Amino acid sequence: MPCLPSCWARPHDRNRTRRIAGTSGPTVVQTFAPDRRFGGVVMTSALTAALLWLVVANVIAMLPSRDHHWRAAYVLIAIGIPLLGWVTVQSGPIWGMLILAAGASVLRWPLIHLWRWAKGKTGPSAE
Repeated sequence: MPCLPSCWARPHDRNRTRRIAGTSGPTVVQTFAPDRRFGGVVMTSALTAALLWLVVANVIAMLPSRDHHWRAAYVLIAIGIPLLGWVTVQSGPIWGMLILAAGASVLRWPLIHLWRWAKGKTGPSAE
């Protein structure tokens, strides 16, 4: 099995250390493992922001709009792409793919229009 880059290692998989206050002499550290009560899943700040993005996107979809939500879609895409990178770096590629799928389901019409445009550019001519 190939070795993965260290940036893909999830931060909550590593044991953490902290300095114990009020100790004198050499540095005393206490090592503690992440909370494993719920299967070891720790909600990172990137995942929290991504889920907040999904809630905001769904609320925007419920509101009436004259331009069929295209301006909101552009803003959501501009915020969502760096957010997706942050989730992938902080939580790993599996979570990145899950958030990508969730974002694609919310922004399905821009993806459908992009697919049709790309297919029209590369497809055979009708003439």
